[in-house]
Amino acid sequence: MDNTPLAELAQRLAIAPTYRDLDGHHHPTSADTARALLTAMGEDVADDAAAQRSLDAHRAAVAATVVPPSTVRRLSDGADAPIVARLAGAAVGSAVTWRLTIGLEPPPGRSHRGTDTLNMHTGTARVLPPVDGDAPTLRVPAPMINHIGYHSVTLEVWKEETLHAAAVAKAAAGEPDTTAAILAIDTPTDWRGEGAWILVPDGCVKPETRHAGLCVNLYGVRSAGNWGIGDAGDLRALVEPLGETGIDFLLLNPLHALRNRWPDVSPYSPFSRLFRNPLYIEIEAVPGWANAIDVRDFVATDDVQAALARLRVADRVDYDGVRALKMDILARLHRALIADGTLAADADYASYREAQGALLDRFAVFCALEEHFRDQDGHPDWYSWPEPYKRVDSDEVAAFAEAHTEAVDFHRWLQFELDRQLGAIAARATEGGMAIGLLQDLAVGSAASGFDPWVFPGQFATGIDLGCPPDPLGPNGQNWALPSVDPNALQADGYRFWRALLRSAMQHCGALRIDHVLGLVRLFWIPSGRPGSEGAYVRMPTDDLLGILALESQRNGVVVVGEDLGTLPDGMAETLARWNVLSTNVLYFERDGDGDFLRADAHKENALLTVTTHDLPTVAAWWSRRDLTLYRDYGVFDEATHTKHANIRTKDLQRMAMRLAKEGLLLPTPEHPPYEVVARSIHAYLARSSARLVGTWLEDLVGETEPVNIPGLLPDRFPAWSRRLAAPLERILATPETHRLLRQLAARNDTD
Repeated sequence: MDNTPLAELAQRLAIAPTYRDLDGHHHPTSADTARALLTAMGEDVADDAAAQRSLDAHRAAVAATVVPPSTVRRLSDGADAPIVARLAGAAVGSAVTWRLTIGLEPPPGRSHRGTDTLNMHTGTARVLPPVDGDAPTLRVPAPMINHIGYHSVTLEVWKEETLHAAAVAKAAAGEPDTTAAILAIDTPTDWRGEGAWILVPDGCVKPETRHAGLCVNLYGVRSAGNWGIGDAGDLRALVEPLGETGIDFLLLNPLHALRNRWPDVSPYSPFSRLFRNPLYIEIEAVPGWANAIDVRDFVATDDVQAALARLRVADRVDYDGVRALKMDILARLHRALIADGTLAADADYASYREAQGALLDRFAVFCALEEHFRDQDGHPDWYSWPEPYKRVDSDEVAAFAEAHTEAVDFHRWLQFELDRQLGAIAARATEGGMAIGLLQDLAVGSAASGFDPWVFPGQFATGIDLGCPPDPLGPNGQNWALPSVDPNALQADGYRFWRALLRSAMQHCGALRIDHVLGLVRLFWIPSGRPGSEGAYVRMPTDDLLGILALESQRNGVVVVGEDLGTLPDGMAETLARWNVLSTNVLYFERDGDGDFLRADAHKENALLTVTTHDLPTVAAWWSRRDLTLYRDYGVFDEATHTKHANIRTKDLQRMAMRLAKEGLLLPTPEHPPYEVVARSIHAYLARSSARLVGTWLEDLVGETEPVNIPGLLPDRFPAWSRRLAAPLERILATPETHRLLRQLAARNDTD
């Protein structure tokens, strides 16, 4: 773009002027792309004149903003950096009087709801020249606060002549005319601004020793007791023996709320990241189940038992079938608990509702509205609802909630019950000796038609999709069909959505994985309906987001792992390290300059190291080349590409065998070793690696070869996120080899 109002507005609103591809080539952001992205942010840039008006309005709005809506600073920085206030219309060099009022959030150990007593500071100063040409400025000493938290500042500023006029009026009335007396009667201010003042620690919680863990796609766990999908009962069964093996964490797929209607089942495309998927509830563990005789009798009927049997033997999760059955039984159980007074007397339920507040109520109303409009006219997406219901605070939404109290409470109770079960499992993990416990996963985004954009409407850009730019394997880029938060709106709102998201994600876990953590630096926005080649990066307020992440990490005692695979922006690795966010390393990609696999002691220390991920082949599939066959069969590779990658794989397998042999973990042999031998060697290799966290997948303990996902294939071609393990959990946990591999992984380095 040239030096135009459109280009300047794009720069001001964090749209990057260019991006660099994997080959190092720079691609400028076109005017058409900038126009589409600015429109998604709510700007009118239909033509050059409109762009100029929007730019002028933005300049005026910035100049009129006395203090930033959000200021995030490290507590260790002290008061060295002052508050810089803008005083539109002030004369440079003129004298002003200011008063700073600080709202303190209580320190740790006390309630974090509301603010503490107000602290007031008053002073005088001279107006300074403009910053960036927006408005004259005032520098006010930063407040001295001795604890991290979400505080607030209110700055009031009076011109000298305003106070003089007030003093004259006081003198004429025979009253004290000191500055303190004048301000005490609230003389109208000439400038006034309010903002969040967020003080954060220097970094996230950092693991001090090495920890080993097990990675699990919970939905795919097969067992004799679950209802066709892995649930909290299976999670509890996994946690109980892990402490005995020395395993310290259990990494789970995102447990976010899904609609559970095929094909809308990806845990990485939820309809809300603020709440969870109720299909993970273990029905038999619900308090009151034993006394709900009518419900239990219904479950025992031939029809229900036949449905259960079908779901349990299926090779893939039948989300529609599981949803229909489990939600029916849970609804019956909910009604029974209401009828016998159990819910009304449940103090834990009352406490949960109070702690979650209005956000839980709104989520429950949203779920009830979705059901209502789907049943009524087949339009479940909120942007197709009648206009009044598109606004969370409308009278019509309130009236609906009042008229459908049982349906609303049902969805509220589902969240409580799953939260209760997860809390009990997390506690059991700690009691059983697991140092970290559950390591939960935070997806990069949620559906445009979901709850999060409905309840935080101003925080999400409209008319764009998240994705990534073109690369050699994807010439059109990737489009994830997810909306994006608008960094400008996020900052203007005091980061309320980000704070709520982290608090939800960090419940009942000792560590949190953040999918696509690069999104805290920049997000690739693609105008809806266009290829990835027409997208552009939007810069995020990185230090603010990471500072709040560190704050929530320290408050909740949670280690943070960032999924930082792919092309990193300049300085990204150093930034993550500075905030104690661990990297994600995948053994398949960890090579030296010659393409050989790294020595075990050469891996990055501050990282989670695994052999594979949910988007990559299992170790057994990689070792047998099963993944390459699938890519060919599904048309991802043509025959020539398949042959090319097969040749590359042969060399990689040889390199892996050589690395394991050099480590003394595999006997050198010209033959292709069997998977069982290689699996033991790889787990021993992970065990002696220098990474702070190491993990293995449940699939790799049993030699699973089928993938859970093949990136780039739509659900009509490959049923991703539904594959169930071939072996039931009871058999896996009863196999001595499982415990051998886990103990091997958990074995300490000689240097530990």
